[in-house]
Amino acid sequence: MRSLRTRQIFTVASSTMPVGVYGSYRAVNFIRQMTSSGVDIAMIGDSNTGYNAPTDGGYVWGLSYGLDVARPSTCYATPIYNLMIQGNSAGYKSSLQGAALPVGGYVSGKASGPAAITSLFDRGTGTWSESGGASSGTYLDYPYLASGNQTENINRGIKIDADHPLGVSNELRYRVLRGRFSGGGSHRYRIRLGDAPYTALATSSAISANGATALIADETSVAAATRTTSIESFWSVQSAASVFNTGPVAPLLQSMYTPRRGWAVDAMYFFGGATLTNISTDVNAATTGTLQTMLAEYYNRQVAAGGAGRLIVWLQGGVNESDWTAKPGAWLTQWGSIMDTVRTAWLTANLPADNLSFVAMCTHDVTGYDFTTRRAQLIQFANTQSDLTVVHIPEIIPFSSYSAFASGAHLSKAGYETVGSAIINRLL
Repeated sequence: MRSLRTRQIFTVASSTMPVGVYGSYRAVNFIRQMTSSGVDIAMIGDSNTGYNAPTDGGYVWGLSYGLDVARPSTCYATPIYNLMIQGNSAGYKSSLQGAALPVGGYVSGKASGPAAITSLFDRGTGTWSESGGASSGTYLDYPYLASGNQTENINRGIKIDADHPLGVSNELRYRVLRGRFSGGGSHRYRIRLGDAPYTALATSSAISANGATALIADETSVAAATRTTSIESFWSVQSAASVFNTGPVAPLLQSMYTPRRGWAVDAMYFFGGATLTNISTDVNAATTGTLQTMLAEYYNRQVAAGGAGRLIVWLQGGVNESDWTAKPGAWLTQWGSIMDTVRTAWLTANLPADNLSFVAMCTHDVTGYDFTTRRAQLIQFANTQSDLTVVHIPEIIPFSSYSAFASGAHLSKAGYETVGSAIINRLL
């Protein structure tokens, strides 16, 4: 964690709120200044966060698409992926590679890893998921390779498509956040072309995981060059390539980025069928150290890329609420609880208070549902929060513009792109 805390001072060219946007101007300003200061969007929500990724992709895809179209060549990073994910890997033109864990000697870090590291990345008694929840069977965890083991026949990492907005003309960095602890083994990383002939582009030397307990970010990079194929980065690769990890090691998070100021969109929490109560319960069940780890990585990666370390935690949901009519306003308590917990973790990690903001939006229009009261409550709630912006979808785009892409509570990829683009264009 960073020991220095500063107050971020920024200028605002115009504080006029766009039509259909309510509450704090902070998140609007973050998005409008993304190419001068950088911004990460970390989504927390139900299945519409990353629905049926990568086929449809949810709002992680939809907002990314909107940003990519509106501001070409300004994406600076992929999502920050939990290394234990084996279900839907919500992302925009990026995906996870390799066999489902545990495999190749890796086991659950929550069950078997060093206690000092687990305390910094533990979902507690909850079911925190970044990959859809129960349908994926994957909850917040990290892979642990015990002492005396080496990885075998396992390629694990990230693949970005050839047309990913990170582009082909910039330096590309592969970043892994991992544990350092007494008696730790060693890590090695590799970047290669993602299609034949799979040419190796960069291979790290062995990096020791032994030392005083801490979380360390390792980076391996390739220089700016023309890359007409996809790119793969691996934190654990086949031993036949003489590039492998030697236990004990405890890697946690991975991403790819290019050093420039811009945007990135991620699924921080994504659980199909979740109510706001479910989400709030999981967020509050996770250890404070866990939230600090996640939030600090958004901040630190963006700063490493040259940005100011600004984060928007984007909350979306509402369609799964079952008790809101019996308890009007009760679901707002859950919104508030999630925000309070995130704020506390952000400040406890000694990150700049003014660099954190929130956006909340109630589910897009769904046939047979009436969200009028719920949306009005959310707008009123924004007036009580100094850092919350509410996006009111009906004032931004009519249902008729995307109803053809709707199926039940979800949208197709074209639907998420249509709504996501409308929201981004309005905020810009």
